[in-house]
Amino acid sequence: MRALRIIKYCALTTAIFIIGAEAYIFIFVRGTDDVAGGVMMGAFIIFVSTIIATAAAVFERILQNAVEIKSENDLIV
Repeated sequence: MRALRIIKYCALTTAIFIIGAEAYIFIFVRGTDDVAGGVMMGAFIIFVSTIIATAAAVFERILQNAVEIKSENDLIV
């Protein structure tokens, strides 16, 4: 479960850093160059890292429930 939590936090941190890079592109590079490619790549990376964070959260919850059920069954027998 710890590894899944770390994966989730790393994916969210990546998305936050990319959002910061997108803000930099919008603020400082807007008038001087075409920003469409950089913005699209950033949006794609944000989308992928959000999917990874969501999947890690779901797997973490499933694993937590399995551990709780296993410990409950160990107490019954």
